[in-house]
Amino acid sequence: MRNCTNLLNNTTTKPLNQNKMIAKEKDKQIAILSHCFKEVIWMAIRYADGRHTYAPSMVRDAIRDFQKVNPNWKPKEDSLIKKPTEDMIGGTCFESDYLWDLVQSKSE
Repeated sequence: MRNCTNLLNNTTTKPLNQNKMIAKEKDKQIAILSHCFKEVIWMAIRYADGRHTYAPSMVRDAIRDFQKVNPNWKPKEDSLIKKPTEDMIGGTCFESDYLWDLVQSKSE
């Protein structure tokens, strides 16, 4: 009877430890991917800002998806990204082509 109990304890303990190890590895991978995203998103914002292509919407979508995993994260302020003037909007130029609203300071 004692051998069966030890065997049962060993078999139930191993998967729990493996699950913890897998969870820790996933957390580590998520942290690495989050770091990578944060390191390059500012460049993507600068590249896409003011382009009249699909690039601004792709950046917006990427930020929105990233915030599903990291809801408190916001892009850093960027003084080089400016709100478009009225004469910059019209025809095939949309306000959504400009990403100032993602990186503006709270005082603007």
